[in-house]
Amino acid sequence: SNITLNAQPATPAAPTLAATHPTCTLATGSVTITAVAGETYSFDSGPYSATLVYSGLAAGSSHTVTAQNAAGCISSVSNITLNAQPATPAAPTLAATHPTCTLATGSVTITAVAGETYSFDSGPYSATLVYSGLAAGSSHTVTAQNAAGCISSVSNITLNAQPATPAAPTLTATHPTCTVATGSVTITAVAGETYSFDSGPYSATLVYSGLAAGSSHTVTAQNAAGCISSVSNITLNAQPATPAAPT
Repeated sequence: SNITLNAQPATPAAPTLAATHPTCTLATGSVTITAVAGETYSFDSGPYSATLVYSGLAAGSSHTVTAQNAAGCISSVSNITLNAQPATPAAPTLAATHPTCTLATGSVTITAVAGETYSFDSGPYSATLVYSGLAAGSSHTVTAQNAAGCISSVSNITLNAQPATPAAPTLTATHPTCTVATGSVTITAVAGETYSFDSGPYSATLVYSGLAAGSSHTVTAQNAAGCISSVSNITLNAQPATPAAPT
C-alpha cells in the first residue's frame, strides 16, 4: 500500500495596506487592503471577509489586518496608523492704519503666526504681512494657510474713508475808527470746528478784539477728525486820521 502526504499549505504574506489619512476638512480616514486572489481579510480581529476598504476611521487610530487563504492559513499581522487630523489655523488677526487728513491711502498689517502664510484679497499665499497703499474706504480679506495646507476662515477688514479737510475759515473785520484805535476779527462758526487765532491753541472762541490798527492775523480751522484747514489771512485798516481843528 502507498500513501503520499500533501505539501504543507502556504501561509499567506502579511497584507499590504494603504491609508487615506484625515484631512483639514475631514476628521476621519480609511484603510485599503491590496487584494490577493483567494484570500479573505480580518480587520481589527473581526470576521474574515472579502471587504477591502474600511472607512470612517478615527484620526490617530491604529488598525490590524490578517489574511486567510483557501487552506485556512493565516498571515502575520499588518499594522497601520492613521495620522491625526491636521489643525485648521485660526482666522488671521488684522490691524488697519487708516487714511489720514493728509494721506488718502491706508494699510493692513497681519499678525504673524509661525509656520503660516497668508492670502490677501484671494491672492497667492505668501509671507507678506503688510499691505499698503490701499484705497480709503476699501474692504479686504485675509486667510491663513499652515504647513499642512489647512486654510483658516476669512478675516475681514475695512479702511475708514479719508477724513475731510475743513475749508479755510471765513473772517470778518471790524476796523479801527476815528474814535477807536483797535479793531476786531470775527470767525464765521462751522459746526464741529475749533479755531486757532495767530497760531494759538484751538478753541471755540469766534471773536478776537482789541487788535492793533494795521495788524495782520491768521486763522485755521480744525474739525473733530483733527484735520486742519488752509490759513485764512486778514489785515485791519490803519486808524483813520482825525483832522486838526480848523483854523
